[in-house]
Amino acid sequence: MISTVLPSLALCLSIFAVPLQVTPKPSPRENVESTVVEGLRLLESRDYRTFLQEYFPPDWVKAKMAEPGGLNAWVEGWVANSLGNVQRHLKQASTLKPTYDEAKTTAIFRLTFQEGKESFVKNYKMVKVGLYWYIEPRQ
Repeated sequence: MISTVLPSLALCLSIFAVPLQVTPKPSPRENVESTVVEGLRLLESRDYRTFLQEYFPPDWVKAKMAEPGGLNAWVEGWVANSLGNVQRHLKQASTLKPTYDEAKTTAIFRLTFQEGKESFVKNYKMVKVGLYWYIEPRQ
């Protein structure tokens, strides 16, 4: 009797002990709209260092970190000179649907701004490098 119970028990354990395969969620950075929202969240939480390292293209980040003062100097300069504009652009972009180039590697958000009686349009670009979307530098 034990000889028939043990193989059955071993079979049951092997069936139920196999972990279920869980498909990992894709990174929010693989979708341009969620990249904008996640970037805005980082800015609003004042995590500027992470924002700069993750939301600008890797080659751009590498070049900035090689400059005198490295990452700290880049963060300080960027906060002083660019933070307001980038945050304002991302906030507006988060409410829009982008258009894409043919290759779907550049997303363009058509932003509109009002200054006094004048209104103007700015194309805010995000570029895809590998799987992730990044802010196109020098806009």
